[in-house]
Amino acid sequence: YRMPPSVGLTLWPTNSQKGEKTRLTHSFCVNGTRSDEREELVIAHTRQPQCFGKRSLQSLGYDYYFNKKAWMTRTIWLEWLKRFNEDMERQNCQIILLVDNCSAHIEPIDYTLKAIRLEFLPPNTTSQLQPLDSGIIRTFKAYY
Repeated sequence: YRMPPSVGLTLWPTNSQKGEKTRLTHSFCVNGTRSDEREELVIAHTRQPQCFGKRSLQSLGYDYYFNKKAWMTRTIWLEWLKRFNEDMERQNCQIILLVDNCSAHIEPIDYTLKAIRLEFLPPNTTSQLQPLDSGIIRTFKAYY
């Protein structure tokens, strides 16, 4: 989010400086009609970012996690999936969740998903098949 584009309008590199390595991971979950959008999942480097001061991170309107590399991990995935499943059970919904083949995205082995059926996209097809990759994520990055 801090790194400027690597190419400009002329498609030539804009500078020869090393790229900024600070990262944020954003994860989105929405149904096909966009009538049900889950809170965004944000993964960053710090436990309590200074910019938020003493405010509770839960009051920001999204799920916040942290780890050294700001990447999705199996622990974060399984915790989010379990809470999502419980929410779908409360609403008495049965859903299919399309998931890309990130190594962190695994099926839980210590509990059963009652309201969610996981369907994994085939390898190397995420950019063609995943609806969020076909414009929603790109638009988010442009606004961000």
